[in-house]
Amino acid sequence: MERSFDWLVILIALGSVLWQGFCSGETRHCTDPTGKPGQCIPAHRCSYVLELTRQGPLSDENKRLLKQSVCSVSNTGKAVVSVCCPIEKLPKPPHCGFGETDRLLGGQRAFLSEFPWTAIVEYRQNTSNETGHHCGGTLINSRYVLTAAHCVQPRSGHDWEAVGVRLGEHDLNTALDCEFEQCEEPPVTVGIEKIIVHDGYSPQSKAQHDDIALIRLDRDVEYSVNVSPVCLPVEESDRTRNISGAWGVKSVGWGISESGTVKHEKFKTQLSIVDRKSCMETIGTELRDTQLCTEVRRDRDVCAADSGGLLILRSRSMAMCNILYGISSFGKSSLCGTKRDPAVFTDVTKYIQ
Repeated sequence: MERSFDWLVILIALGSVLWQGFCSGETRHCTDPTGKPGQCIPAHRCSYVLELTRQGPLSDENKRLLKQSVCSVSNTGKAVVSVCCPIEKLPKPPHCGFGETDRLLGGQRAFLSEFPWTAIVEYRQNTSNETGHHCGGTLINSRYVLTAAHCVQPRSGHDWEAVGVRLGEHDLNTALDCEFEQCEEPPVTVGIEKIIVHDGYSPQSKAQHDDIALIRLDRDVEYSVNVSPVCLPVEESDRTRNISGAWGVKSVGWGISESGTVKHEKFKTQLSIVDRKSCMETIGTELRDTQLCTEVRRDRDVCAADSGGLLILRSRSMAMCNILYGISSFGKSSLCGTKRDPAVFTDVTKYIQ
């Protein structure tokens, strides 16, 4: 496990390597000349191509690579050459986070393929080799999952170690998720190569400041209908947006926490962002501007939230794209749904510049 002093750099980098295709409707996959997975997009939108051309005259090797990268030529009107752009070099949002998530009345069961970026962190108990689920996370590109630091930071009295991430899951009780005689691809479990915890996080702190961490998977994941990344708030209009009082703030998950899993199916619920000062008075803890305080809306089910899970809201610039604004940190009532206690989320916008 690493503690990184370059956290902002990491998130900025990840914000510019999100997957291209869902919001724009372009879903043509390809493999580039070096064998990396990519997306067939116009050459002028591929960062990799732009970087090569800015370096001056192309070498014979780079000319060969560019020629082999061509995946389409459109002759409709002005000719447009498309190249197989490596996924990690693709443009930043709004080309990610696609999903129709407005269908929400109270705490509801999510539809199949809805919120395909939700992840489940899998653990193994070192003493007994028992496995379990104690936290959620969010897929942000083909190699990284964003979660809470408390989910992956060893703590006194806890013998659980994060060993994998499950993606594409819906119903924990079934091997294959089906709806109306249509079945999805089975979920995939990917190993963990490295865990990067924010250097400011202290597990002993009641306030849980800087409760944010990155999980680097041990391989790139293939995107599908039920596995794709969410958008990070890298666009200025999304990053500087005041989401207090915004309609459509949602939490999604299975109600996973250290004490177990509340639901076997993925659920969604609508939350309200509440004033930080009144929130601190309620929970008795000093919060920073890097934290969001939420309250479940009346008659909603708070049990949808996972520890380490997500808080999302539609983008201002692209209505069909969902932006990750928060990571569930602490404060959910242990009586789950019977009290309207505030829940605290780490504010993702404060970790991107």
